[in-house]
Amino acid sequence: DLEVNYVDYSDASGELIEVGDSAGISANTGSVFFDRSVYPVPFDPSDYDTQKVDETLADADSSITGNTVLHIRVNDPDYDISGSGSDILPADTLMVQIHRGSQTSGNLATGTADIKETSPTSGIFELDLSLGDTFDCVTDSCTFTESAIKDGTVKIEQGDIVTVQYTDKTDASGNENTVTDSATFDL
Repeated sequence: DLEVNYVDYSDASGELIEVGDSAGISANTGSVFFDRSVYPVPFDPSDYDTQKVDETLADADSSITGNTVLHIRVNDPDYDISGSGSDILPADTLMVQIHRGSQTSGNLATGTADIKETSPTSGIFELDLSLGDTFDCVTDSCTFTESAIKDGTVKIEQGDIVTVQYTDKTDASGNENTVTDSATFDL
């Protein structure tokens, strides 16, 4: 907190007067969350045959992607800095990885756009990250074994764990802090 006191030894009436005010100064430690603890395993629709009951269903089949969307929410009021309008959170403050035992993917959030605030003055930032059934293990540095890599990619499987890390550059104590959330993939 910041306090200011002003002492006027001789105000307009010649009397001593003291006035003061205070303001609270605070910083926040950011947090990060997935919208669920279990996500469906993404799949490649071409791996499955579909029964075509009629032409309507056949047209609908072409829209199936098999992707899984990870909904990530960061709450950090310290990034709510504009007087009006929504702010942005730099994308490089997030790292999203797939883990299978001791094997780890590269950052799947690399290349995403900066993350927009949900509404002015909320301090809440949301990102929807769409994952296909595989991720690149050639351009992303990953530690998956050669037996898991096929044509430079790794297939996401049941039991894999996805983590999101948010690096708060200045937490409530003024230091850099990393917070994490995780979810699993299941059928």
